[in-house]
Amino acid sequence: MSYYPTLEELRKSARALENEIDQKLSSFTKLGSKYTSDFGDRSSFLSNGSSSSQMFDTMAIELHELLDKLASLNESMSSAMDTLPVADAVTKHTLQRHREILKNYRDEFEATRKKVQERRQREELFRTLNGNGSRQDQSLSAMLQRENDHAKRGHHLIDNTINVALNIRENLGQQQRLMKTIHQKVTTFANRFPLVNSLLQKIYVRKRRDAIVLGSVIALCVVLILIYLIH
Repeated sequence: MSYYPTLEELRKSARALENEIDQKLSSFTKLGSKYTSDFGDRSSFLSNGSSSSQMFDTMAIELHELLDKLASLNESMSSAMDTLPVADAVTKHTLQRHREILKNYRDEFEATRKKVQERRQREELFRTLNGNGSRQDQSLSAMLQRENDHAKRGHHLIDNTINVALNIRENLGQQQRLMKTIHQKVTTFANRFPLVNSLLQKIYVRKRRDAIVLGSVIALCVVLILIYLIH
Protein backbone atom coordinates (compact mmCIF):
# COMPACT_ATOMS: atom_id res chain seq x y z
CA MET A 1 0.00 0.00 0.00
CA SER A 2 1.42 3.35 -1.07
CA TYR A 3 2.03 6.05 1.49
CA TYR A 4 0.92 9.61 0.73
CA PRO A 5 2.36 12.35 2.95
CA THR A 6 -0.09 14.63 4.68
CA LEU A 7 -0.46 18.30 3.87
CA GLU A 8 1.35 19.25 7.06
CA GLU A 9 4.29 16.99 6.18
CA LEU A 10 4.46 18.50 2.72
CA ARG A 11 4.46 22.02 4.19
CA LYS A 12 7.35 21.14 6.50
CA SER A 13 9.32 19.66 3.59
CA ALA A 14 8.60 22.77 1.51
CA ARG A 15 9.76 25.14 4.27
CA ALA A 16 12.96 23.16 4.79
CA LEU A 17 13.63 23.17 1.06
CA GLU A 18 12.90 26.90 0.84
CA ASN A 19 15.44 27.59 3.59
CA GLU A 20 18.05 25.54 1.73
CA ILE A 21 17.30 27.30 -1.57
CA ASP A 22 17.41 30.72 0.13
CA GLN A 23 20.92 30.12 1.49
CA LYS A 24 22.30 28.72 -1.74
CA LEU A 25 20.59 31.34 -3.87
CA SER A 26 22.13 34.08 -1.73
CA SER A 27 25.62 32.63 -2.31
CA PHE A 28 24.83 32.17 -5.99
CA THR A 29 23.74 35.80 -6.35
CA LYS A 30 26.81 37.14 -4.54
CA LEU A 31 29.11 35.09 -6.74
CA GLY A 32 27.34 36.36 -9.86
CA SER A 33 27.50 39.96 -8.63
CA LYS A 34 31.28 39.76 -8.27
CA TYR A 35 31.48 38.79 -11.91
CA THR A 36 28.93 41.22 -13.36
CA SER A 37 30.01 44.25 -11.34
CA ASP A 38 32.56 46.69 -12.77
CA PHE A 39 35.03 45.81 -10.01
CA GLY A 40 34.69 42.05 -10.15
CA ASP A 41 37.44 39.67 -11.17
CA ARG A 42 35.97 38.83 -14.56
CA SER A 43 39.08 37.12 -15.87
CA SER A 44 38.62 34.25 -13.41
CA PHE A 45 35.29 33.43 -15.03
CA LEU A 46 36.70 33.56 -18.54
CA SER A 47 39.67 31.30 -17.96
CA ASN A 48 38.95 27.71 -18.93
CA GLY A 49 38.45 25.39 -16.00
CA SER A 50 38.68 28.17 -13.41
CA SER A 51 37.37 27.35 -9.96
CA SER A 52 35.00 30.34 -9.91
CA SER A 53 33.46 29.40 -13.24
CA GLN A 54 33.03 25.75 -12.25
CA MET A 55 31.54 26.73 -8.89
CA PHE A 56 29.02 29.06 -10.54
CA ASP A 57 27.95 26.43 -13.08
CA THR A 58 27.68 23.73 -10.39
CA MET A 59 25.56 25.97 -8.17
CA ALA A 60 23.34 26.84 -11.13
CA ILE A 61 22.65 23.17 -11.85
CA GLU A 62 22.01 22.39 -8.18
CA LEU A 63 19.66 25.35 -7.72
CA HIS A 64 17.76 24.44 -10.86
CA GLU A 65 17.16 20.95 -9.48
CA LEU A 66 16.09 22.30 -6.07
CA LEU A 67 13.65 24.74 -7.67
CA ASP A 68 12.12 21.91 -9.70
CA LYS A 69 11.82 19.85 -6.51
CA LEU A 70 10.10 22.74 -4.72
CA ALA A 71 7.69 23.14 -7.65
CA SER A 72 6.86 19.44 -7.36
CA LEU A 73 6.20 19.85 -3.63
CA ASN A 74 3.87 22.77 -4.33
CA GLU A 75 1.94 20.62 -6.77
CA SER A 76 1.72 17.85 -4.18
CA MET A 77 0.41 20.32 -1.58
CA SER A 78 -2.19 21.54 -4.06
CA SER A 79 -3.31 17.97 -4.74
CA ALA A 80 -3.44 17.20 -1.00
CA MET A 81 -5.53 20.31 -0.37
CA ASP A 82 -7.99 19.19 -3.04
CA THR A 83 -8.61 15.97 -1.10
CA LEU A 84 -9.68 17.91 2.01
CA PRO A 85 -13.43 18.09 2.62
CA VAL A 86 -13.16 21.81 3.26
CA ALA A 87 -10.04 23.95 2.71
CA ASP A 88 -9.95 26.93 5.03
CA ALA A 89 -8.64 30.36 4.06
CA VAL A 90 -5.41 29.90 6.04
CA THR A 91 -4.51 26.75 4.12
CA LYS A 92 -5.22 28.44 0.78
CA HIS A 93 -3.17 31.46 1.77
CA THR A 94 -0.27 29.25 2.88
CA LEU A 95 -0.24 27.40 -0.44
CA GLN A 96 -0.41 30.69 -2.36
CA ARG A 97 2.51 32.00 -0.29
CA HIS A 98 4.62 28.95 -1.17
CA ARG A 99 3.91 29.55 -4.84
CA GLU A 100 4.95 33.21 -4.56
CA ILE A 101 8.18 32.23 -2.82
CA LEU A 102 8.95 29.76 -5.60
CA LYS A 103 8.29 32.42 -8.24
CA ASN A 104 10.58 34.93 -6.49
CA TYR A 105 13.35 32.34 -6.25
CA ARG A 106 13.03 31.45 -9.93
CA ASP A 107 13.06 35.12 -10.99
CA GLU A 108 16.18 35.87 -8.94
CA PHE A 109 17.90 32.72 -10.15
CA GLU A 110 17.15 33.37 -13.84
CA ALA A 111 18.11 37.06 -13.57
CA THR A 112 21.51 36.24 -12.05
CA ARG A 113 22.22 33.47 -14.52
CA LYS A 114 21.20 35.66 -17.48
CA LYS A 115 23.46 38.53 -16.37
CA VAL A 116 26.44 36.21 -16.02
CA GLN A 117 25.79 34.61 -19.42
CA GLU A 118 25.55 38.01 -21.11
CA ARG A 119 28.75 39.19 -19.42
CA ARG A 120 30.55 36.01 -20.48
CA GLN A 121 29.46 36.47 -24.07
CA ARG A 122 30.58 40.11 -24.17
CA GLU A 123 33.93 39.36 -22.56
CA GLU A 124 34.54 36.40 -24.85
CA LEU A 125 33.66 38.49 -27.90
CA PHE A 126 35.96 41.28 -26.73
CA ARG A 127 38.80 38.85 -26.14
CA THR A 128 38.30 37.30 -29.59
CA LEU A 129 38.24 40.66 -31.33
CA ASN A 130 41.25 41.83 -29.37
CA GLY A 131 43.24 38.76 -30.43
CA ASN A 132 42.24 38.92 -34.09
CA GLY A 133 42.57 42.66 -34.39
CA SER A 134 46.05 43.25 -32.97
CA ARG A 135 47.48 44.12 -36.40
CA GLN A 136 44.57 46.40 -37.12
CA ASP A 137 45.15 48.14 -33.80
CA GLN A 138 48.80 48.72 -34.69
CA SER A 139 47.85 50.10 -38.10
CA LEU A 140 45.23 52.34 -36.51
CA SER A 141 47.75 53.61 -33.95
CA ALA A 142 50.25 54.43 -36.70
CA MET A 143 47.59 56.27 -38.68
CA LEU A 144 46.53 58.26 -35.63
CA GLN A 145 50.16 59.14 -34.94
CA ARG A 146 50.58 60.43 -38.50
CA GLU A 147 47.43 62.49 -38.19
CA ASN A 148 48.67 63.89 -34.90
CA ASP A 149 52.02 64.86 -36.43
CA HIS A 150 50.25 66.47 -39.37
CA ALA A 151 48.03 68.46 -37.01
CA LYS A 152 51.08 69.66 -35.04
CA ARG A 153 52.79 70.81 -38.23
CA GLY A 154 49.61 72.56 -39.28
CA HIS A 155 49.34 74.37 -35.97
CA HIS A 156 52.99 75.45 -36.24
CA LEU A 157 52.39 76.78 -39.75
CA ILE A 158 49.30 78.67 -38.61
CA ASP A 159 51.26 80.24 -35.74
CA ASN A 160 53.97 81.36 -38.16
CA THR A 161 51.39 82.78 -40.54
CA ILE A 162 49.72 84.71 -37.73
CA ASN A 163 53.07 86.08 -36.59
CA VAL A 164 53.88 87.21 -40.14
CA ALA A 165 50.48 88.87 -40.44
CA LEU A 166 50.99 90.68 -37.13
CA ASN A 167 54.40 91.91 -38.24
CA ILE A 168 52.97 93.13 -41.53
CA ARG A 169 50.17 94.88 -39.68
CA GLU A 170 52.65 96.60 -37.38
CA ASN A 171 54.81 97.71 -40.33
CA LEU A 172 51.79 98.98 -42.21
CA GLY A 173 50.74 100.91 -39.11
CA GLN A 174 54.14 102.53 -38.87
CA GLN A 175 54.09 103.34 -42.57
CA GLN A 176 50.59 104.77 -42.24
CA ARG A 177 51.65 107.07 -39.44
CA LEU A 178 54.73 108.11 -41.41
CA MET A 179 52.70 108.71 -44.54
CA LYS A 180 50.17 110.72 -42.55
CA THR A 181 52.93 112.98 -41.32
CA ILE A 182 54.34 113.33 -44.81
CA HIS A 183 50.86 113.93 -46.18
CA GLN A 184 50.27 116.75 -43.79
CA LYS A 185 53.54 118.40 -44.80
CA VAL A 186 52.98 117.83 -48.50
CA THR A 187 49.41 119.14 -48.28
CA THR A 188 50.67 122.32 -46.71
CA PHE A 189 53.24 122.62 -49.49
CA ALA A 190 50.74 121.75 -52.24
CA ASN A 191 48.29 124.36 -51.12
CA ARG A 192 50.90 126.92 -52.00
CA PHE A 193 51.62 125.41 -55.46
CA PRO A 194 48.50 124.16 -57.41
CA LEU A 195 50.53 122.26 -60.06
CA VAL A 196 52.32 120.28 -57.41
CA ASN A 197 48.99 119.58 -55.73
CA SER A 198 47.58 117.99 -58.92
CA LEU A 199 50.64 115.76 -59.28
CA LEU A 200 50.40 114.65 -55.66
CA GLN A 201 46.74 113.72 -56.06
CA LYS A 202 47.67 111.34 -58.88
CA ILE A 203 50.41 109.81 -56.72
CA TYR A 204 47.95 109.28 -53.82
CA VAL A 205 45.44 107.56 -56.10
CA ARG A 206 48.07 105.16 -57.43
CA LYS A 207 49.41 104.49 -53.92
CA ARG A 208 45.92 103.69 -52.63
CA ARG A 209 45.39 101.27 -55.51
CA ASP A 210 48.71 99.54 -54.80
CA ALA A 211 47.77 99.19 -51.12
CA ILE A 212 44.46 97.55 -52.07
CA VAL A 213 46.24 95.10 -54.38
CA LEU A 214 48.81 94.24 -51.71
CA GLY A 215 46.11 93.66 -49.09
CA SER A 216 44.18 91.41 -51.47
CA VAL A 217 47.28 89.30 -52.20
CA ILE A 218 48.01 88.86 -48.48
CA ALA A 219 44.38 87.83 -47.75
CA LEU A 220 44.42 85.35 -50.64
CA CYS A 221 47.64 83.74 -49.34
CA VAL A 222 46.16 83.32 -45.85
CA VAL A 223 42.97 81.73 -47.28
CA LEU A 224 44.96 79.29 -49.40
CA ILE A 225 47.08 78.26 -46.41
CA LEU A 226 43.97 77.62 -44.30
CA ILE A 227 42.36 75.55 -47.10
CA TYR A 228 45.53 73.46 -47.36
CA LEU A 229 45.57 72.79 -43.62
CA ILE A 230 41.90 71.83 -43.51
CA HIS A 231 42.24 69.31 -46.36
